[in-house]
Amino acid sequence: MSTLRKLIRRIDESMLSERFVIGSQGLQKPKSGVTLQANCEYYLGASSSPSHIIVTKVGDEYIEYVQGPTYKEKRRMERWIAEDLIIKGTETWLDQWGKQPYPWVKEAVKNFRAVLSGGKGKTVKPEDFYQVRATVAAADGSDVFKLWRDAERYGGVGGKNDKSALIIDMRQGDIDDLKKDKKFKVLDVQDL
Repeated sequence: MSTLRKLIRRIDESMLSERFVIGSQGLQKPKSGVTLQANCEYYLGASSSPSHIIVTKVGDEYIEYVQGPTYKEKRRMERWIAEDLIIKGTETWLDQWGKQPYPWVKEAVKNFRAVLSGGKGKTVKPEDFYQVRATVAAADGSDVFKLWRDAERYGGVGGKNDKSALIIDMRQGDIDDLKKDKKFKVLDVQDL
């Protein structure tokens, strides 16, 4: 066997024992070191728009997770691939959103930096991310459309044709906060 063939065979055997991902620079070693824990949120993906996920189960070989917008369909991925894509996706989210002044962003940044550095993350419930539609009126009976901007704090807002109520598409986990808001009277909540 020629020296070149021996070298190629050794390279092939070496590559088969290692794991690689295809990135912008060609074959690369996958990133690892993130803390993966059940009921913790992350961003997944190597693109400029990673997907928000909640890991529901962590095993030695696989993870299970749910992904927005519904957070109901369980998905499964090999752990080593998931680690790489979670690190890339979460780093991308931090680059894009990490400097925003909103309180929820500051809390998320703290959480994501902790898990990326090997620490423990904040636990969440996947069902808090299920989408619901709330119909609300002004608590004092006034024109509810004057509260449109206040309603946007909870989600996407639309109005009823008869102008009697606002419709908010929002996360289930925020319903309690909406019910406590003294500006609104919650008329109905439906699962989406």
